[in-house]
Amino acid sequence: MLFSYRRMMKPFNVIGTEGEIGSVSDLYFDDQRWTVRYIVADTGGLFDGKELFISPASIQGYSIEEERLHVSISEKEAKESPSPGNEPVSRQFEREFAQFYNLNPYWMGGGLWGAGMMPRDLTSEGYEGIQEIHESDSNVLSVKDVEGKELATADESFGKVKDLIVDDKSYTIRYIVADTKRWLPGGKEVLLSTDWIDDVDWAESFVRVNVTKEQIKNAPEYVKGSSIDREMETTVFKHYGKPKYWN
Repeated sequence: MLFSYRRMMKPFNVIGTEGEIGSVSDLYFDDQRWTVRYIVADTGGLFDGKELFISPASIQGYSIEEERLHVSISEKEAKESPSPGNEPVSRQFEREFAQFYNLNPYWMGGGLWGAGMMPRDLTSEGYEGIQEIHESDSNVLSVKDVEGKELATADESFGKVKDLIVDDKSYTIRYIVADTKRWLPGGKEVLLSTDWIDDVDWAESFVRVNVTKEQIKNAPEYVKGSSIDREMETTVFKHYGKPKYWN
C-alpha cells in the first residue's frame, strides 16, 4: 500500500506499548536510496518535549482512518532513546540509535535495509562491530526540506514538490507529487517516480527529472486523496514509457 506523506502529517498519533507517546511531525529519508529511515514524533509535554526518532523496523501497524501509528516502543525507551537534537542527523547518531534499539545498521549490507529489503530485516541481533564502523557521512534529510523544491526537466522548470508517496512495506519513496499550477494554465498535480530523478541539488533547491515537458503536460492527473493502486501505477509508467519498478 502507498500512503501520502502530507496525509500522515495530520498528524497521526503515535501509540507505544503503554499508550500514546506523541504525534508524527516529520519523516527523514536517505536521499541516495529515496527511502524513509526515520519517523519523527513530537512528544509534546512528554519526555521534556524531545523529538522521538522511530525506525520503520519498530512500526507494528497504522490506520489511516483512525490516524494512529502503532510502534513497539515503551515509555522508558522513548524517554532514553538518542536524539540528534537541533543538529543534522549524523552517522554517529545513527550508530547510537541502532545500538540502543539493537538493530542492524540499515546502511551495512547489499540490500535496501542492511542485508534485506524490508525494515524487519534489521530486527535480528544488533551488529556487534557497530562502534568500530567508520564509513561516510549520513545522507539523511528531513522530508520538510524537500517540500516546495523546484522540479525541472533537462532544460526547463515545470513545477514544485507538493507531496511524497511512500510504500508502507519497504518505506521507499515511490513518487513525487508535482504541482504544475504555475507552469500549466489551469494546472494539475502529477506523479513522478523517484526512479526517474537524474540529479538533485539541495543547495540550489531543484530536482531534475528524466521526463519531457510534453509528457508532463499530458500526464494522468493525480487527485489529492485518491488511492494509488497497481492499475493507476501501470497507467503512469505506460504514459512515460518507463519500466515498472515491480517487474
